[in-house]
Amino acid sequence: MQEEEYFMQLSQPQAAALTRALKVLTHGHSNRFEDELWLGFGDDWWPLRERLLKGAYVRSLGGVRDELTVTERGENLLTQLQGKQRAAG
Repeated sequence: MQEEEYFMQLSQPQAAALTRALKVLTHGHSNRFEDELWLGFGDDWWPLRERLLKGAYVRSLGGVRDELTVTERGENLLTQLQGKQRAAG
């Protein structure tokens, strides 16, 4: 399954949580991004974070706090998720 297909198969609450997480990350809030993933996905937040990294939707800036940032691919995913939410609702 392609990554985009995986993300498009998220439930409405999961898609909303991932949308919120990616939005805060586009504003440079790496810690809040992880908080939003945890709130939306519970114990599955870390595997999702790793999947986003592996799929190049986000990338590590490194440093002491291992800050993350959204890539162009991640911004495209955010746009797709927002479109899915508008269509659903």
